[in-house]
Amino acid sequence: MPSGPIGKRVSFSTTFEPQKAATIIGVVATVKQRHPTEVKPTGMVYSPFIQFPSNWFRIVARTQMPPETMAKSLRRAVAHLDPELVVTKITTMEQLIDDSLLTRRAPAILTAIFAGVALVLATVGTYGVLAYTVSHRRREIGVWVTGRAMQNFLFEIVPFPPVLIAATAALMGLVVLVAILVPSIRAATIDPSETLRHE
Repeated sequence: MPSGPIGKRVSFSTTFEPQKAATIIGVVATVKQRHPTEVKPTGMVYSPFIQFPSNWFRIVARTQMPPETMAKSLRRAVAHLDPELVVTKITTMEQLIDDSLLTRRAPAILTAIFAGVALVLATVGTYGVLAYTVSHRRREIGVWVTGRAMQNFLFEIVPFPPVLIAATAALMGLVVLVAILVPSIRAATIDPSETLRHE
């Protein structure tokens, strides 16, 4: 039965060099390295700073203090350890997450704005068409409205039969649905890259 990785040595170079190898002391879970919305997080190797030094490093601190107070305390602590050390940036985890999501949030906001503008334009256009139609169909509407006044002169005729009105509305709705179905399907199947190529 194979043993676990604890205690084994690993090298970060193309060939194993014992003097540059590190001893595995623990196994951590996968992390999201590039973006919080990563579907499949990848692995991460944490190496000791003393063995693999760098010109810069990050420190993560958890506190219940306000961020401003914590930032001042961290700067004083670093200055107390080594006055020549420079603290370049102190930020909260929430701010880091917001910054990483900015590239995804901006297109969503723009899409919502354009959708709202399109809705307003469609509403204004629909109103204009209906207003224009009504202004040119006053005579027909007047004849239709006088049906109730003519009820006294007609025998067994209802001026506004509910069944007929409902059937007419359903038929008109079906006609409109069929009319917009084909163009909508055609618009949904358009390849954006192909359209931009032609433009």
